[in-house]
Amino acid sequence: MKNILVISVFSLICFNTQAQFDIDPGKIIDKMFGTPVESDRPGQAMNPNTAGILTLQLQTGFNYTSFNADKIYQFKNYGVPTQIRLGITKKIELNTSFSYNYSRHMSSSFDTTFSGFPSPNLGIRYNPYDGDRWKPYLGFQANLSFLSHKGDYRQQNFGSSFYVMTSNRFEVVSFNTNLGVVFQGNDLMQPAFPWVLNFGFKIGKKWNTFIEGFGDFSNLDLNADAGFSYTPINDLQIDLFGGWLGDNFADPYWFIEGGITYKISFMKMIAKKKAKGFLDQMKN
Repeated sequence: MKNILVISVFSLICFNTQAQFDIDPGKIIDKMFGTPVESDRPGQAMNPNTAGILTLQLQTGFNYTSFNADKIYQFKNYGVPTQIRLGITKKIELNTSFSYNYSRHMSSSFDTTFSGFPSPNLGIRYNPYDGDRWKPYLGFQANLSFLSHKGDYRQQNFGSSFYVMTSNRFEVVSFNTNLGVVFQGNDLMQPAFPWVLNFGFKIGKKWNTFIEGFGDFSNLDLNADAGFSYTPINDLQIDLFGGWLGDNFADPYWFIEGGITYKISFMKMIAKKKAKGFLDQMKN
């Protein structure tokens, strides 16, 4: 309501000083709601911030992963990782993540394929406070996945995961961390302890790049990836990145992924509608 009042007052001033309205309320509102998308893409690190108050955000992409051990064993996977985030308030959001996967396992003795949707995650994210340089942004994410008895990606038990996310942001550099515990809900009842260490860099107003390491404290494998993102408008982000899984550089799992993030602000839509109605009334 405060933003609507500001727009109304500004419009009234313009009316009194000019013979007719020649302002574009949409541009004013876009500027007021001009914060770029707060995406979990690209890379593995999740953003401690929510999508934003009354905001619907889609994050999706296409992933290709390959492994070739001297032609003794080969593995290829095609995936479409997707996340839908709904910001309820500035501090709280609901989200769901899911993926369609198609994988092929090949050796001299077998050739097997798997396809389908693993059990989706339903989650909630909480951002208790915003950061400022050395004071980090802080976020918590909790997920639940349901058991499934059908398809190639069966899950025998309920799964869950919990993450703590931080982000220190400076003028051109950011430092981001994720620490988590994951109960996958399959035959492996032992939890996993994923971690991510991410460094981001701004390149101008619309380009960002990053490099990160990630893995699981349960084993000693080191994974890494790097890439960039481009934000042509505040509501849209395009990204491309790639890396490898495991520290066997002679026969690594390598992957490449590209995708988009798009947000719809219901607050912006309401504000534009109210402003347009106000201006129409003043013109008449």
